Amino acid sequence: MKRAVYCLYPICTNCYLISDGGECAVIDPASSAELLRDEIERTGAKLKYILLTHGHFDHIGGADGLKACFPEAKIMISADDAAMLSDPRMNASALFGGESVFCLSDYETVADGDILMLGNEKISVMATPGHTKGSLCYICSDAVYTGDTLFDDGYGRTDLPNAAPEKIEASVSRIKRMYGGKAAFPGHGESFII
Repeated sequence: MKRAVYCLYPICTNCYLISDGGECAVIDPASSAELLRDEIERTGAKLKYILLTHGHFDHIGGADGLKACFPEAKIMISADDAAMLSDPRMNASALFGGESVFCLSDYETVADGDILMLGNEKISVMATPGHTKGSLCYICSDAVYTGDTLFDDGYGRTDLPNAAPEKIEASVSRIKRMYGGKAAFPGHGESFII
């Protein structure tokens, strides 16, 4: 599996481009659909998925633009966060005083235990509620993409709309129990070993 990381505006959100077997996926396209389009075209891979770890504005901002460039790509999000895509209050863009962020493209929902195929690579979906009610991690053979659920120095904040603060510690414990020793790639900051 190949991986590239981009730190994208508005608040240095890590966006990942992963590829295997001529197919690729973008995890958390914060913004810069044009940059991502150019990188995808440079690889020659087919964009199969736009994977959203959760529905906050700084993780969904480039999804519509990317979907417009690659209409066959599937936007994937949990059912518990789907309403955040079209609600600036819920996705927190209205709270930060900037431009309201929406993702109005068609999407599909994924849930805990789902498996997505990318080339020859299996991507497992893990529900990790806490930062949002529908936070997800995506697990590949060589990495866990944790979004804002888990960082090297702690976990994501739970004081924003649609959070589930009572569930964050159980989610973090589950990640550590199941994937301890594996490389983690968070939504912000540096990668680390769980």
